[in-house]
Amino acid sequence: MRTNDAQSCSGTVGPRATSAKHAATNSFLFVYFRLFPFISGYKLCPNYYYQMNEKINNLFFFTATCLNWKHLIHQDSTKLFLINSLNYYTEKSICRIYGFVIMPNHIHLIIAINNEQRNYFQHSYLKFTAQTIIGEWRNNKSILLNSIKSTQADRKFQFWERNPKWKSIQTDESFWKTLRYIHDNPTQEHWKLVENAEDYMMSSAKCYLKGNSEFTCLTIYCP
Repeated sequence: MRTNDAQSCSGTVGPRATSAKHAATNSFLFVYFRLFPFISGYKLCPNYYYQMNEKINNLFFFTATCLNWKHLIHQDSTKLFLINSLNYYTEKSICRIYGFVIMPNHIHLIIAINNEQRNYFQHSYLKFTAQTIIGEWRNNKSILLNSIKSTQADRKFQFWERNPKWKSIQTDESFWKTLRYIHDNPTQEHWKLVENAEDYMMSSAKCYLKGNSEFTCLTIYCP
């Protein structure tokens, strides 16, 4: 698969459609790409055809949950901090992020990472984000600190649940199914944060619909 790191799919491959006829065709493909990601061995990305001739290895569906499923990351500023904190790992080539959603009490990532780097990413990312958020709460004397007091001897507070989940993504079909699932999270009946997935700003849904990334950490998956 071909990917474009934090860039438009249309910015690196193929000619631009300039005529009205091509524009109309691209509008159709734009909708078709969103609804039906598989067409006879080809997938569609806005403006271009790509044949499935590359694969992403070591791809995982990663989920981290706040302690006791509490809504500890409901503020947009906290969600944006969690997204931006991924930049370090992508810029250091530790991983690539192909999709994400930050919900009020959990996060989902589609992440490509070598097995030997998984424990490092998990420990480093969750520790850094927890310590930073807790530090801010301490400075502000937030009452939220009372909700994350730890019963463990090695720490005073616990922000994330232990043992975040890693699920291997083995096929293209599984990738698109997982991506749709995380993008649809905010629209689910028990959340109803938005009507349309692309209206939720703290996910990669809008980026895939538009065909370009608004986040430094995100790599658009353009097969």
